[in-house]
Amino acid sequence: MIDSKHQTFWRRYWAGVIDIVFLMILLFLCELILFRMFWSQNPTISALIFSLTIWSLFPVVYSILLTGFFGQTIGKYLSGVKVLSISESKLGVFRAFLRDCPWLFFEIARVLTCLLFLNDSSEIKEKLLKLKFMYAVGIFWYMLEIVTMLTNSKRRAVHDFIAGSVVVKTKGVISEFQ
Repeated sequence: MIDSKHQTFWRRYWAGVIDIVFLMILLFLCELILFRMFWSQNPTISALIFSLTIWSLFPVVYSILLTGFFGQTIGKYLSGVKVLSISESKLGVFRAFLRDCPWLFFEIARVLTCLLFLNDSSEIKEKLLKLKFMYAVGIFWYMLEIVTMLTNSKRRAVHDFIAGSVVVKTKGVISEFQ
């Protein structure tokens, strides 16, 4: 039997959508400012690498810090969910880091793969095959997360098991309209 406070699938989904939209707007504005300030005259490969790194790692750092300090990102706050330790106390930054370690690993691997592509002399087909493999692994992980979350009573995903965390319902701005 699933306790109602753990029935968070759709709230978590919408929290992710809100966070993605928020982060895309924020990163796009930062990119615009940085581009106008530094790169508009002569964009370089280092500017591309810097941009790729920021776009890949900032969302993970955002998630770790906000979840660690407040138990919620902006999306989680608005949709009415909070991440707690399994004992339902404050999660803390270390457990938030553990919770997002798989995501951090995938993002670092993606940045390194893109950097290797710059120096890779292989054919474009081989490069695309490597990139497709990376995305396939990411999709497999995402599906594993969903299956895990839907098959246990506290709706914990793999990353929740890694960190010893659980997501519970709270009052949220959007959740009040449901």
